[in-house]
Order: sequence, then structure tokens, then C-alpha cells
Amino acid sequence: RLGLTRAEYMPFLIDTKRYAPREEPLRKEFEAQHGPGPFLFSPARQAWAVKGNDKMLRALARLSQEYPSLRLILASWGVDLEVSQRLVHELGLDHVVIWVPLMSKPRLIRYYNAVDVVLDQFNLGAYGTSTLEAMACGKPVVMHFDDDAGRLCYPELPPLVRARTESEIVAALGRLLAQPEHRAEVGLASQAWIERFHGPDVVVERHLRAY
Repeated sequence: RLGLTRAEYMPFLIDTKRYAPREEPLRKEFEAQHGPGPFLFSPARQAWAVKGNDKMLRALARLSQEYPSLRLILASWGVDLEVSQRLVHELGLDHVVIWVPLMSKPRLIRYYNAVDVVLDQFNLGAYGTSTLEAMACGKPVVMHFDDDAGRLCYPELPPLVRARTESEIVAALGRLLAQPEHRAEVGLASQAWIERFHGPDVVVERHLRAY
């Protein structure tokens, strides 16, 4: 709209030494407290209009019938926190959802590495740094992503697991949960994609070229 002719997309810089896959003892703590899992993690704030948290929770209610030991770790912040908590109760998910407070970045890295799948948003079609950080830790991320916008920014679209509706979330998670090898493949592809397009050397070079 501004009519700029020399605009260039600048990716977030992700510290791929800090955000990286590693064995995480926190997983054993999860299992000791909550059972064998699998464990999902959604660090997104509770904001239904933007994040679509309600769709995710309804999908979880359906999946928990097939996976009774499934657990979802949720961040307890955002304008719709109370309605999310109410929906969790109404759907009978009090034993499935684990609420956690806002946490430091080092602790967030531990959570990424301790879980099986990360979920972001299902309305907006774009991501912030949490998706990229999780991908750098080798985790598959389920979310709604606008591929047309993505093509304006990247020569290769990110290997996200795309889902927008409740049924699509159920299908995407169902496949990831049923096929550990598929989870691993998506996680490896995610980590490699971050290195190519968001790694420090790549992003710094783009900034220096622009300057």
C-alpha cells in the first residue's frame, strides 16, 4: 500500500544453539505426575478470536476418547483465560489439561524439548517466535498458516502441520500421535528449515546486505 519498491522480508533470528533438540529430564517429571502421555504443549495466549484456542480444546475432547493418557499443557494467560478454563471444565478435560504460568525463555526451551507436539494458533494464519523456537527444538508444530503469504517471504514453505478447523486439528494430531516416525520426520524437517531461513548467519547476512 505504501508503494515501496525495495522492501525485503527480514526473518526473526533464532539462536539455534540455544533452541535445539536435547534430552530433557522434565519429561520424566511430567510422566511421574501425569502418566505416560503423549504430551502436547500450547504456549499461545488464550485469545479465541486470534488463536482459536476453543477449536483446539474441542478437538482435544475428541482425541482424548482415543488417547485417554493424552495431556495438553496450556499457558494460563490471555484475555480469554477464564472462558478457556470454563470450556475445559464443560468438556470434561480437567484431568487432561495442565495449566502452567508464564515462564522464562530457558524454562520454555525445556518444555519444548519435553513434549511431543506443539500447537500454536488456528485463526490468524501467521506465527510469532514460539512456533519458530519449537521448530528449532525439532518439534512438529500444528497451526493454521497462510501459504500465499508464506510464498512472499520464503522460497520454501515451512514444514508446519497445517490445520484450521476442529476436524482438521483432530486429523492432524491423530496422525502425529499414531505415527511416532511421522512426528520425528516433521521435527527433523522443521529444525533443518529453521537453520536455512532463521539461523543467525543467514539473518545477520540479510541485515548487513540491507544496511
